[in-house]
Amino acid sequence: YEGWNPDKNKVPSLNHIMFGECAAWLYKAVLGIFPDATEPGFKNIILKPNFINALDWVEGYHDSPYGRILVKWKRGNGNVNYHVVVPANSTATICLPTPKGNAILESGKEISKRKDISIISVTGETVTYRLMAGSYSFTVSQ
Repeated sequence: YEGWNPDKNKVPSLNHIMFGECAAWLYKAVLGIFPDATEPGFKNIILKPNFINALDWVEGYHDSPYGRILVKWKRGNGNVNYHVVVPANSTATICLPTPKGNAILESGKEISKRKDISIISVTGETVTYRLMAGSYSFTVSQ
């Protein structure tokens, strides 16, 4: 609750969870799960995973109104294997780091072979895709 040293004669406001942002940091900074302000309620999910060098793997989820958003990634053989589940009746915008060397693969195949994945943009550091509902397994070379 709010308040470090509340006056013993006054009750703290009880309006805020003081350390709630610590948990939110795991969802936002590590898992990279964000709501899309233009499509509220996780109708479209923004995914910006951070493949932090100090971590070998991460796994977590968020239960949205459309279903469970699952994100997990693991390092192996110079790659990061990134798995995401986009719930039914929703979409996702995913920003992955531009691969070093090889192309980004989905389930071991070129992304261009998937009809439910489209490229939105490519910059020097990021490739952004649009995903339809479903389960995806990306391989990103590091």
